[in-house]
Amino acid sequence: MAILFISHKYPPAIGGMEKQSYELISRFGKYSTTYFIVYTGKGSKFLFFLQLRSKVKQALKDHPEISCIHLNDGLMAAFTPWLKKLTSIPVFVTFHGLDITYPLSFYQKVVIPRIAKLDGFICVSTFTRDEALNRGFPPEKLHIISNGVDHNLYENDVIFTQSSVESLRNKYNIDQEAIILISIGRPVQRKGFSWFISKVMSKFNSEKIVFIRIGDHSPPGLIDRIVYFLPVRLRKDLQLMFGLSSDTININKAIKRLRPNTKVIQVGKVRMEEANDLLKLADLYIMPNIHVNGDCEGFGLVALEASIMRKFVLASDLEGIKDALVQGKNGLKIPAGDADIWHTSIKRLIKNKFILREMGENGALYTKDHFSWDDMVKEYFQVLPLASKTKKNAGELLPTLKALPL
Repeated sequence: MAILFISHKYPPAIGGMEKQSYELISRFGKYSTTYFIVYTGKGSKFLFFLQLRSKVKQALKDHPEISCIHLNDGLMAAFTPWLKKLTSIPVFVTFHGLDITYPLSFYQKVVIPRIAKLDGFICVSTFTRDEALNRGFPPEKLHIISNGVDHNLYENDVIFTQSSVESLRNKYNIDQEAIILISIGRPVQRKGFSWFISKVMSKFNSEKIVFIRIGDHSPPGLIDRIVYFLPVRLRKDLQLMFGLSSDTININKAIKRLRPNTKVIQVGKVRMEEANDLLKLADLYIMPNIHVNGDCEGFGLVALEASIMRKFVLASDLEGIKDALVQGKNGLKIPAGDADIWHTSIKRLIKNKFILREMGENGALYTKDHFSWDDMVKEYFQVLPLASKTKKNAGELLPTLKALPL
């Protein structure tokens, strides 16, 4: 028996879904013969979808042992309505959040009911499962499997020398005694960056508190500017559909309104090595997400990555973040959108750097013990309908991983 993975979210593209897809596919060969068809950025994605039907048909013909097909997300399922007609093989889908909540009326009324007819659904969080239930998905077909996290971020944590500290502080003009808050993410409204800067950072009024945001902050392009002036409903639909920035303008406005001695640094897109160094420099990782209709944080993988790098995490208690953080263990979850509670919580946490570092270290150990890519893949193996797993233990299966050409 074998499995065929199909994914349009895959490295070298960077993101939580790309990371999850890569880890699932690359590790699954330990348990079952594995074939995969993925989009790696070569050529247009439109061409990838255009050729997909013929490639899948050929794969099933060449490899009759394939007994299950897995699609990386709901959008992949939306673009392959022909899949069940092509074969009687069970088709499973992983839901990450937005692929189930996307608010376009046609998607919710027509596409989602068609996807619901597939054979099984893996949800990355309780929130994602509940959203599927609210849309009429059969509960017996829904399975919750949390994402993992790269343990190398903990195991290979290098010594952060004093010279490295000085170099980064000098580069970004950060005071030696400053408390550093840090966050990573795209400039989209649900991340809450403009809200946090305007409602929470404005309360500090001190150069001793610095907020660093890692992520794109380039000026809005032509398409972004055009979309910005469309009616609100249409603008939001297009921003979600094409992954456009929805908070860049608001972030820049919020920063300009701050008092001169309130420091916010946008470092933009940086190499992973520099992002990791900035995380090591920081005192507290924050995830100030806010509720946005139709958009959501399906899981919050970045919270686990910050945690396993020994940073205590302060995050909004909503959506998929609830499953990534365990209260008091690897983070603290507080009400989303409550500026007073956010301000007070940060003040309490940063009062003692030594205790905050100890909390970060304990959080890293907890995350390491409770979240891993290997555990995630084992759970997928138990859920996906692969007959071979009933005959052999996972350790007895020979690793087999084959990419099918596009």
